[in-house]
Amino acid sequence: MLTSKTTKENMESQKQKLPTPKAYKFMQIYDERKKMLLNQQQENERKLREFRANPMPNFGLAHQLTNNIKLMHRITVPITPNVLKNSMQAEQKREQQIQAQIKLKEENLLKTLKPNFKAHPMPLYKMEHFKPSNRQTLIDMKPFNLKSEERGLQRKLFNEQNMKILENKSRRMEEERENRESQLKQKLRQLTNFKANRNPFGFQQK
Repeated sequence: MLTSKTTKENMESQKQKLPTPKAYKFMQIYDERKKMLLNQQQENERKLREFRANPMPNFGLAHQLTNNIKLMHRITVPITPNVLKNSMQAEQKREQQIQAQIKLKEENLLKTLKPNFKAHPMPLYKMEHFKPSNRQTLIDMKPFNLKSEERGLQRKLFNEQNMKILENKSRRMEEERENRESQLKQKLRQLTNFKANRNPFGFQQK
């Protein structure tokens, strides 16, 4: 009996001394992490559900800032070597143009600064007084010719010329139409003509 008891005690002590397998430890770690993540998610959702009062926005300041913003339209400009622009001839032409512009500006300045003095004649202090005169003026009478008659004649001639042109045009168009019709009839007649072909088997030489 004693031996059986001692063996049981030894077995229990050995079981207590044996280390726990690592798989169970990892399971415990995973469970702790899951719980931590769930708690964190619940806390975040609770914070999102909380009501926080925000102050009223200053619309006047916002409108002022938007009005002060300057719109910048950026356009991509292709960069080229500009061989002709950077050549010596182009540089000389630019210098000549700049010098000509400077000269023009100087001349305009001189013209504006130079006073425009014009000499006037000496005024006459002793002038004769106005003397009324009773002169008879002769009026040359000229015939008054209206141009309505001339315009009427010109219009009549113009109308007659237009009528002649229109008549000639209509006559020419009628002639062209008749020619086209006659040509068409002739073509149709040629198509309707039946040409009998000789029977090669009818007249055989005996």
